[in-house]
Amino acid sequence: MSVSRPRVAVLQHRLLHYRLGLFEQLRIACESRGLDLQLIHGDATPTEAVRKDTGTLPWATTVKNRVWNVAGRDLLW
Repeated sequence: MSVSRPRVAVLQHRLLHYRLGLFEQLRIACESRGLDLQLIHGDATPTEAVRKDTGTLPWATTVKNRVWNVAGRDLLW
């Protein structure tokens, strides 16, 4: 029977390219402490996508955001 390692999860509504280094360093720091880091993020909304500042990490989990625009503001679920 294998013993699972403790996990730390970070939830982001989207993954920005300038935060990739932060999450890579955080993953290394967690690993050195015997923790598994899970990064879970959605995609940019249509409003945010025009900025072209989205990043990707092969080990992160992408989920589908539901987006509603209400009075010029994006609401996410």
